[in-house]
Amino acid sequence: MKTEDELISKVHALMSKLRTIKGRALLRRVSHLSPLLRNDTRWSSTYEMVARYVKLQPAITQLGHDLLVDHEVQPLLLRRAEHERVKALEKDLLQFEGVTQALQKSTLTMSAVRRLFDQVVKEYPALKSRLGATTQIVNNPHLEQGLVKLQRGEALTIAERSACAGFRSTALERAPVQEDGNSSIVKAAFKKKKAPKRSHYVDVAYVPPTSNECERFFSAAKLVLSDVRKSLSPAKLEMLMCLQYNREMWDVNTVEQVRARIGSN
Repeated sequence: MKTEDELISKVHALMSKLRTIKGRALLRRVSHLSPLLRNDTRWSSTYEMVARYVKLQPAITQLGHDLLVDHEVQPLLLRRAEHERVKALEKDLLQFEGVTQALQKSTLTMSAVRRLFDQVVKEYPALKSRLGATTQIVNNPHLEQGLVKLQRGEALTIAERSACAGFRSTALERAPVQEDGNSSIVKAAFKKKKAPKRSHYVDVAYVPPTSNECERFFSAAKLVLSDVRKSLSPAKLEMLMCLQYNREMWDVNTVEQVRARIGSN
């Protein structure tokens, strides 16, 4: 999608013009739909804006050239070739929108996320550098791949076993003993025989995928950065979001203690 940044910016400029008071009044002549803008804190806002443009474009053309020129909308209209590219882009964004919604499910496991990312990479190979299992943005690839394999019941490599050592539990199991009363040799051979000690791993399905947490975090950010909070600095927005996301770890007394400590310094 990065290759289409300029095209998306043109759609954004047109939607911004139509969101003005005069633009809305003009648009209401031919459509009941309102223009939408993308929001940097919402992954899905770009898709929503592009999809709304595709729906509004036929209505906009009905206004006529002279009317569009009078309201300074004509220079912002996309050319036919650009419009076709936007329609193709909408189909791709629709696919990404489905992935985004799936990543926000609280029941999603790391194994499911890896299957989802692998399918996205299969459809869009250019994203392998970002969604691959061993990309640079993965902090601990051996741990993540190990947890995925544990959830799938697959064998781990030496590096993955080392990374997942914290999830290992040991249990001593005894092999069932079958004795033959007519053979003292068989009885002696199996009398004290035990199964070797085996390593087991706890159920790691409870480990939340990072993508799941990030998607839910940014989805909540859109509720905080509303129109009345547009003047918030990035640092203050980050602080509010971190406090909200970790609200179970603090209370009013904690806030007062921090304020008192800051004031004393």
